[in-house]
Amino acid sequence: MKEVETRHGPGLIGLIMSSEVGRYQYTNMALDKLEVPRGTQLEPIWSCNPARNCNLLIEEMLKHKQYQWLWFMGDDHMFEPDCLLRLLNHDVDCVMPITPRRSFPYDPVIWRTHHPETGDNRWYTWNDLEKFKDRLVPVAAGGQAGLLVKRRVFESMEAPWFHVGWLYKDDLQEDIFFTRRCNERGYPVYADPMNIMGHIITSIVFPKWTPDGQLGIAMNLNGHKQFIIPPGYTALEGPDGVSLCKIPQDWINKPDLINQRAAGTPFSALLPMGSPDEARPARVHNPLVSA
Repeated sequence: MKEVETRHGPGLIGLIMSSEVGRYQYTNMALDKLEVPRGTQLEPIWSCNPARNCNLLIEEMLKHKQYQWLWFMGDDHMFEPDCLLRLLNHDVDCVMPITPRRSFPYDPVIWRTHHPETGDNRWYTWNDLEKFKDRLVPVAAGGQAGLLVKRRVFESMEAPWFHVGWLYKDDLQEDIFFTRRCNERGYPVYADPMNIMGHIITSIVFPKWTPDGQLGIAMNLNGHKQFIIPPGYTALEGPDGVSLCKIPQDWINKPDLINQRAAGTPFSALLPMGSPDEARPARVHNPLVSA
């Protein structure tokens, strides 16, 4: 972590791991670059009990009067170096970045409404969050990874702060319990839609045939092979990121161009000047590929 001068006091970053060794090195890399107020400490913890992990972190934080906040983090996330400071700058009691679920179709890990007693439980959609570009999103319930909580929130509640089995006897939902509890106690929970956090997944890519005999690239998503590069398309990296583009037929039929592509020649450099529009790189809508 990198200590920086800021108006914010120190706090504790609680890294909740699945074992003594974190699942993904990417999280460690993000933590190495993370900017934090001076005096901030990192506290890793691991066990098979997520609620107990969170409660132990809170107990540790409250032992030290200098800690003003606790930032919960899992070992399967990536974030920008200024992620924590941007959360602190909001000066609210409970706030988190936005991150997708680990399972397809990767909805936001925050609820718009959460009333299990009536069945009114609705996730936010990504389209919903587009309406909050310049303001925080009120969160009825959500996950705890990336959640920043001020000290006074914990001090106002009795332990244990995180519970399991509160909704269904055989279910965890300890993070849902805590975020609901914060809202009920007068400490609204928010999400910052402009502060994004990645959720690391493990998947496999396959070639996949269509019924009409075309090949594309699919990814194993929830046990199903879903196209991420449809037949007839390739990926092109440009100044705005990675796009999908149609493969021109003359490129497919020229082995020398295929060899150049394999050698790393930019795809755009292989297109002849004056090609028809359909042979030029064109963005297509594909929610599984970055725009």
